[in-house]
Amino acid sequence: MEEAGVLCAFTIENRRVEVGDPVEALPRVRIAGEYTQEGFEYLVEPNGGEQ
Repeated sequence: MEEAGVLCAFTIENRRVEVGDPVEALPRVRIAGEYTQEGFEYLVEPNGGEQ
């Protein structure tokens, strides 16, 4: 993929990106319409909502 000029790519793996994940296979956080506002905020908070 690097030879083709691809800078990054995503998988369908449902989890957060972690340091050290290969840029050619980054996971994704699945977002769906049934999430509450609080649920959505938890998904997009840095550190997975941990404080």
